[in-house]
Order: sequence, then structure tokens, then C-alpha cells
Amino acid sequence: MVKLKTENNNSIIKFLTNTKVMRKSQILLGAVAALSMGLYSCSNEGAPEIGGGNAPQEGNQYMAVRIQTAGLNGTRAGVVGNPEFEDAKGTEGDISPDKLFFYFFDANGNPFPLAYVNVNGEVITNVVKPTDISQDKGDGGETTIEGVLVLGKAVGEGYVGTTPSKVVCVANPTVGLADFANKSLGEVLGALSNVPSQIPAATGFLMTSSTYANGTNVITAVDVTGNFENTPAAAEANPATIYIERVAAKVRAQGLNTFAPKMRDAHGDIVEGEYKVDNADANLTVELVGWQLRNTANRSYAFKKITDDQGALQNWFDGWNNADLHRSYWAVACGITPQETVYDIYDEDQFTLKGYNANNPTENIAYCYESTGYTPTSVTDRTSQATAIIVKGIVKKDGQPIDMMRWAGAYYTSERLKQRIAENYSSHTGTQVTTDDVTFVADGNNKWHAQVNNTDWSTDFNNIQWWKDGVTSYYLNIEHLGGKYGVVRNHIYDYTFEDVVGFGVPGNDPTNPEDEEETFLAARLYVLNWHVVSNKVILE
Repeated sequence: MVKLKTENNNSIIKFLTNTKVMRKSQILLGAVAALSMGLYSCSNEGAPEIGGGNAPQEGNQYMAVRIQTAGLNGTRAGVVGNPEFEDAKGTEGDISPDKLFFYFFDANGNPFPLAYVNVNGEVITNVVKPTDISQDKGDGGETTIEGVLVLGKAVGEGYVGTTPSKVVCVANPTVGLADFANKSLGEVLGALSNVPSQIPAATGFLMTSSTYANGTNVITAVDVTGNFENTPAAAEANPATIYIERVAAKVRAQGLNTFAPKMRDAHGDIVEGEYKVDNADANLTVELVGWQLRNTANRSYAFKKITDDQGALQNWFDGWNNADLHRSYWAVACGITPQETVYDIYDEDQFTLKGYNANNPTENIAYCYESTGYTPTSVTDRTSQATAIIVKGIVKKDGQPIDMMRWAGAYYTSERLKQRIAENYSSHTGTQVTTDDVTFVADGNNKWHAQVNNTDWSTDFNNIQWWKDGVTSYYLNIEHLGGKYGVVRNHIYDYTFEDVVGFGVPGNDPTNPEDEEETFLAARLYVLNWHVVSNKVILE
């Protein structure tokens, strides 16, 4: 038995692999078991090249495999931004005992067939699933996983014959999807994973071998040609290390408080807010009451892609890659249009995520999948399909929600503006009307115009913004590193709302109104890796 322990932010699973390997002509293919990987076939353009050789080996050979969480080992110097990492919370680091798979390949990326005999694990052509794995958590939150030998059973029962060259790992795959056993390395690395209806899925968090750049080479599959030894003990001392990372990203927000909204002066500087409603000084506040994600990806590459469609690495931004930590801090999304999240700021059942509390780290958070293919024009650009945060707020006067409108640069209660419109209509037409005769018609872009007695009255009263019962929203396209927008796997996007400027955007039209003077929100951004990058942003 060998153990996994979390020590100094390192998560290690160590296995010895045990099997007798037959040559291809001897492999029996009729008894291949189906493997539920949660992966779908996708183009393998840009897949990493396979190097190394696999010369025949005679006699007993043994190989140990160790799994380690990417990014948490060794020095943290040179990491982009604030070089901090954060441990997994709750079940985020768990590996389901019956959902751990090793994929073996030859030097050319072909599936490497394994024999079915003398294996302490389930063999599915080139795939090995270890058996007899147990997992529990100690008092200090450490996770221990014990596993049996997989390739190289015991002294005198080692691995005989040609050895594999490459290995990748998948943990906690989604049940019931396509079988990727006996597929080439290019097919596996180019596979798409459907997003489960909930993250984590019933099997836990999908994790796959980490992809990063080492010079101009893309590393995903681990070269194991130098890890075969003559004894189990020697193999344990020279394990093949596979770095894995969660495919999901995590978003959380805190600072959902009540603010006295700031304003901008004639020079564009943020100053204390002095607002009037119905031409009288008003004590106005904005209470932030909840948030949700918008434009979340419905598919993701199962293994991170870090090349363009021609297979070339790009200089994504300074420090985007750290080979020492076996991590890249950028990824190319799979080109799937994000699914439109329901957007109704008046729905009480939405925007249920509240302020993040470190004492309850699994509450008030949202998970999503990689989306890096969209570049908004600004942080508050609502027309982009970039993954974003919508924050719901309530505008209040003297502590109570106010039905407020903005017309011609001034703020009114809805009743007072209706009164002005009725007076204007009566004086122009000679027909006396009351506020009951005044209605408002939506024009798009979260703007309204007046209608009186079913007569369009937009000539005098248009471009009206309406905070129905004070309900408003602030919009935040999620920012990554290096000035890029998007979410990347195995990162935490942590927002702290520090202040608000103006009253946000009322209404459900997912576009910005032409007049954006009220669309500010001050926030401080941290991008964590389960890797911390801090950034201050102002939403305008």
C-alpha cells in the first residue's frame, strides 16, 4: 500500500503499476470494458507532439506513478501577480476511489495495449483503473488515499516486455458519456467535456493532467521511459509524477453591503454623492443583495489547450506560464457559445448568492467552465458573451425602496414625473389628464418614453431610466491576468465590492443604456489558484 497526504499544500497519490504486458499480436481485444469518461470527440488540431522512445525491456520492470496537484509544489517565486495559492475546500480536492484512470501511450501517441493478467486494477485496453483505493480526511483536513500496485505487482512479478512511453490521468469523470479507451493521445487531448448540470457532478470535480509550456514544447502527457526500475522499492523512489488540475473555475464575491453611492464631478473624479429627488436633497443608498453568473460555458476541453488552431504557442501575456509549477495561467476555449443565463433582476428566486464568508467556504460560490474567447469593450459591456457577474441592488430613500426615474439629468419619484408629464400634456393639448393617464413604454437599452391617453408623448419625455421599486443591477465582465478577460480552469475569481458610484442599470435589457453615468461599481479583484492575483477595478 502507498499513501496520499496533503502536506505543505502538496497533494500526492503514489501508485506502483503492476501488469504483465503482451505484444500487440497477443492482445485479446474482445473483452474490453466500457469506460464512462464524460468526454466527447473533438478536433485534435494543435495536440502536443509525442517524443521519446519505448525500446523493448526484458525481465521484471516496475513503475510507480505519483499524482500531485499542479501549482502547489516547490518555490512560488516568479508567479504572476500576488504569488499565493489556496487549498481546496469541501470536496474540491476529493478523488472518487472508483474514478481514477491512467491512459498509457506509445512513443507515437498510439494507445498502448495492456494485458489483463496479473493486474491489481481494472485494465481497459490502454487504460488502468487502480483498485482497492480508500480515501478519508484526518483531523487536520489532510486527505489520505491508499492504493495498490498497478504495474509491477511484487518481487518476481514485474512488468515484462515493451514498456509504454507516455501517460495521462483523468479523475472523477462524468458518468455515462463517451468511451475514450483505446483512443490515440491526440484524440484524448482534443476531447470535449460536457458541463454537468451541477458542478461538482455526482462523481466530484473533473480533474485532468495539467497542460503547460516548457520552452516551446507543450507538456500534458508525462514521459515515463525513465521511470522503470528493477525492484518495487527502486520504482517508488523514482516515480513518474503526473500533475493534475480541476477543469472548473470558481467565482465568489463579498462586500454585499449598503453603500451611500458616490458620484463623478465635472472632471470625472469620484466624489461623495449629493443627490436630489423631486428637486429636494435625498438620503439615497444602494443595498447590494445578491449576484449570479452570466454567459457560462456549456462545454470545455477536457485537457487544457494552450496553442492556437495551428498548434503554436502565443505570448498570451507576460508570465502566463510557469513550468516550475507545471501550470499555465491561460487557456484557449473550445469555441462553444456560452449558454445564456436567465437574466431577470426582478425575480426573487435569482441572485440568491450572497457575500462569501471564509468561515463557510463552500457557500455563496459559483463554479463555471473555461471561457476565454470573448473580449468585451469594457468591464461593463453587457453585449459581450464573456462570462460575467451580475450584482443585484436596491436603491433606497430613507431606508425604503424607491420607485425612481431619471429624466433630463434629474431624479424623480415615478409619481412626481407622471405629474409633470400630465401637466405638460394638459397645457399642450387643452385636455385635462391625471397621473392615471400616464404610462411608460420600453424603448430598449433600458430606456423608456411617456405615453398619455394612449398617445405617444416621446417628443417631450423620452430617454427615461426607471428603477422599478428601486431594483437595479451592476455588471462585471470577469477579468483574468495580463489585462485579458475570461475564466481559466483551476482559478478562483474573488471579488470584494468596496463601493458604488451611481445607481447601476435598471431593467432587464442585456445592453448598456446610452447614458452610462450611473453604471459604476468599485471592486477589488483577486484571482486565486485554488493562485492569487489582486487587482482593483472600477466598473463604468
